[in-house]
Parts: sequence; C-alpha cells; structure tokens
Amino acid sequence: MTDTTFNRLPGLFRAWDLQFRTNQTDDYQVHYVEITECGTPLFALYRRASPLINQEIV
Repeated sequence: MTDTTFNRLPGLFRAWDLQFRTNQTDDYQVHYVEITECGTPLFALYRRASPLINQEIV
C-alpha cells in the first residue's frame, strides 16, 4: 500500500522560490494562495515522498 497523502511545506513561496524547494524524486502539488500588495503571487507547496526512495533495492 502506498501513501497518497501530500504534506504541506510550511510557509508561502514565490514562483521563483519553488525550484529551491523541490527535488526530482518526490511528487508535488502547487496551489495559488494570494497576491501580495506589490503584485507578487504566493503559492503553497505540498509534497509526497517517492515510495521508491523508501524501498530497499535488491
């Protein structure tokens, strides 16, 4: 059985910050939250760890 739960990473992120918060092995969902007074959109980031990383390779 695999875990299909996405866990929210704390904080809100600008679009250009997302590349520093993700990796190539996990699954992510990005949700628009709000726009700042200066017009910058902010996003919430949800992560689900890859099940292949948690399994031992034989």
